Amino acid sequence: MKLNIDKCTVIRCTRSSHSIEFAYKLDDKTLKISHQHQYLGITLDKSMHWSHHIQALCKKANKTLNFIRRNLNKCNRSIKASAYLTITRPLLEYASCVWDPHQIYLIHDIEKIQRRAARWVMSDYSPYSSVTEMLKLLEWPTLQTRRRFSRLSLFHKIVHHLTPAIQLPPYYLTTQYPTRQLHQYRFIVPATSTTAYQQSYFPKT
Repeated sequence: MKLNIDKCTVIRCTRSSHSIEFAYKLDDKTLKISHQHQYLGITLDKSMHWSHHIQALCKKANKTLNFIRRNLNKCNRSIKASAYLTITRPLLEYASCVWDPHQIYLIHDIEKIQRRAARWVMSDYSPYSSVTEMLKLLEWPTLQTRRRFSRLSLFHKIVHHLTPAIQLPPYYLTTQYPTRQLHQYRFIVPATSTTAYQQSYFPKT
C-alpha cells in the first residue's frame, strides 16, 4: 500500500513559548505541522493538555444521550438506565487512564452529562430535587471515582505483569529488598517540575 505523504502531518509537543522550529521531511517532502491530532480515538494536543479531547468526547456523549432520550423517553427506569450505562457512559470512559483530568472545570463538564442522565432516568427535573440523591438511588458512583478505580486497576495489572505491553519504570520502586518498613509493593512518586508530568498516569496513580 502506497503512503500518501500529502496527508501526513507531524505534531510537536511542547509547552515552551520559544520552541525550536524544525522542518520534518519524508521522501524529500516537508510534512505539515499540526497542533492537534487524533490517534486511536484520543485527541493529542501540542501543549499536552486534554481540554480539546474532553470537549470533543463530552460533545459526542451529549449527542448520544440526547439520541437515547428521544427514542426511549417512554420506557421504564430500568431500560433507561441500561441504555445510558451501555451506550453513553463508555464514551466518557474510553482510555480515561490516559486523559483523566485534574482541572475542576473539566471534571464538572464530564459529570454534568451523568447528572443529566440521572434526571432523565428518574424522570425528575424539579429544581428542588437533589441529583446527588438520585445518583445514590441509582448506585452510580461519580465518573471521577470510576476513573480513579480504573487507574488503580490498570496499575495493579502492570505491577503483577498482567499487561506485557506496559512495564513499570524501575525508578518507582523504593527497594528490591523488603524489610519491615519497606515491602516490595511500596512505591515512590518521582520529583516533577511540571504539572503535565505530575498529572500523567504513573505519578498520579
